[in-house]
Amino acid sequence: MAPLNWGIGHASRCVPIINALLLEGHEVILASDGQAKLFLEREFPQLSVLELPSYYISYPKRGGLFVLHMLTLMPRIWKAIKREHTLLQSWMRRYEFDVIISDNRYGMNSPNAKSVILTHQIKVATPLREKLVAQQVYKMLRKFDEVWVPDNEGGLNLSGKLGHEDLFDIQPKYIGLLSRFTDLEKETQPENFPFSTGFILAVISGPEPMRTQLEMKLKEQLTYTNRKVVLVGGKLNEELDEVNENLFYMPFASSSQLKWLMQNSSAIICRSGYSTLMDLIALRKTAILVPTPGQTEQEYLGEYLQQHGIFVVQKQKTLDVNAALIELQKMEWNPQLDVLNNNQSLRQLLGKI
Repeated sequence: MAPLNWGIGHASRCVPIINALLLEGHEVILASDGQAKLFLEREFPQLSVLELPSYYISYPKRGGLFVLHMLTLMPRIWKAIKREHTLLQSWMRRYEFDVIISDNRYGMNSPNAKSVILTHQIKVATPLREKLVAQQVYKMLRKFDEVWVPDNEGGLNLSGKLGHEDLFDIQPKYIGLLSRFTDLEKETQPENFPFSTGFILAVISGPEPMRTQLEMKLKEQLTYTNRKVVLVGGKLNEELDEVNENLFYMPFASSSQLKWLMQNSSAIICRSGYSTLMDLIALRKTAILVPTPGQTEQEYLGEYLQQHGIFVVQKQKTLDVNAALIELQKMEWNPQLDVLNNNQSLRQLLGKI
């Protein structure tokens, strides 16, 4: 199982697949790099986690330059894809994998093993050269035996046009939403936690410098309120928690801790990354979404879901937490969304491996 290192979202949504494979008695070896690799090592200390080449994805300081910035990174990303593909072939001789499941790593396929790619973006949201990008994605997806989309195929769905595109001769398999919370029965209150319930939970994630920019803006607006606030920084390499009057800062929360925090919070503020959205749906929680500036996928998902009345969405540049909290209070969970929490298709697919 090899998730992309783009924050920890790709790694976290692989958790239910890994758990299901282990439950079926399969031997599982993991592979990634950076924060995703560290996350997997913490979640599955009993498993081997191999090191893959980094894509070295970075963000510009201004969100409006994101697409152009990503274009400049493409030669580096293509090189990493080729390197991981070459590395995988050497691993095949050593480990003799029967199945390879890649989460958005396009080089992780082999003619000598069943190769599956997990992605919610069979159509990449981009304002530039959409047809050219679509052609390149199609060529890369064709190298895999199966394409798994973590969403419902028809009717109410979470990914919108991103996960529902005509791929000609490729027939994606829609496996339902993937959340690390789905089969996680354990909820753990963080140690030395100063609050009981009713606090605002802000979960900061994503690559720098946008992660830090949002953290600073939230601290500025939330510190001087009379509300109790918990801020999870999404930094796995820091250990110390901080308490500042009504604000409790945690550099990182484990899956069981984050589940407890989400369940006991009165309001949640987070990015509109797809894995985060799946976690919210699994827990039947609404939230204030702040898309990463310039990241077209998150901006599209924010607009798409706001139109369906599921979440409150605000831009990072003009973020007004108080106004968003007032709007959030008017929202109630829509029971129709519960249909999204059926991942029976995933169980059937894994049963055939």
